[in-house]
Formats: sequence, structure tokens, C-alpha cells
Amino acid sequence: AIAVTSHLPWLIVATDVALRTTNRKRMAMAQLSISLLTGSQLLLGQPQYVWYSALTEGLFVLWRLRDSISWSRLLVLAPAKLIAVMLGAVQLLPTMDVLSHSVRADPSLDFVLRFSLHPVNLTQLWSPFLLEGRTFETFKQEAVLYNGAFCTVALGWLYIRRHYLGPWRRLGITAGGFGAA
Repeated sequence: AIAVTSHLPWLIVATDVALRTTNRKRMAMAQLSISLLTGSQLLLGQPQYVWYSALTEGLFVLWRLRDSISWSRLLVLAPAKLIAVMLGAVQLLPTMDVLSHSVRADPSLDFVLRFSLHPVNLTQLWSPFLLEGRTFETFKQEAVLYNGAFCTVALGWLYIRRHYLGPWRRLGITAGGFGAA
């Protein structure tokens, strides 16, 4: 999972270059980077994290389109992603076959909800030791939610400072919203 998601910053940079550059050589390098990085993600065998990465890239593209980039620039990304899927097909097709025969192909409601957090566990965001035994769950190691005091306080700070972010305001608010969610 970490190996797949570690590609994401580079994919965002390559996507940004592909959407904004007018230089053909830089455009080709950005497309090649997108293809190789996404293909590498697929070859790592964690398709759900490739999906999360694609969602993040899509949100970035929508955010970038608000900055007066033409919708026709999206056509630059399509061939790069198509080539990436062809590169990763050697891993993607066997993974899809294994998953179709897995217990997860038709999961029961009990299986789907097995490790869901009880809403009381949200108190861990402010005080990790408020609950006796740290959690309100049987599976203690799976229910620890505390991300550090800085992360929770940073969301509030970002909200308070939103008017002073200047050109980064929309990105800050969007990132803060995702962090809060």
C-alpha cells in the first residue's frame, strides 16, 4: 500500500506539467512519467490503492481545471493512462481473476462491518487515553485512531488562517476538508 501511494506526489507533479505546459518535449515527458508511474502502481498488486490514487489525481485535475485550464487538455492524460493500464495488465488481470474467486467477491454484511469503528472512538482524535483500554472495541490494535495532537489542531489552525492563505486558499481549504473527512 505504501509503495503504491508513494507514487502519488510524482503523479500529481507530472499531471500538473501535462495540463499546463505548452512545450511539446515537456508534455511528452509528463505523459511518459504518468504512464510509467501508474503502470508501476498497477504492477505492485494493490488495485484498491491505485483506485485511491486515481481518485486523488481526478480531484487534482478538477481543482486545476478551475484555474482556466482548457477541458481539451484532459485529452493529454487519456493516452498516458491507457498505456499505463496496458503496462500493468500483466498484474491486473491475474489479480482480478484471484479476487473474483475470493471470499471478498460476495461478502456478508458481518464481514463488511467487522472492523468498523464505533463513533465513540472519535474521541481519540482529541484525547487518546480518554477511554479505558484506549478504545471502545474488542480488537484494540485495529481501533486505535489517534493521529497526534498536531494533526487535529492543524485543521483548526488552517480554518482560522484560511483568509491569509492568498493564492493557496482554495488548495488549503480543499486539503483541510479532505483531512477533516
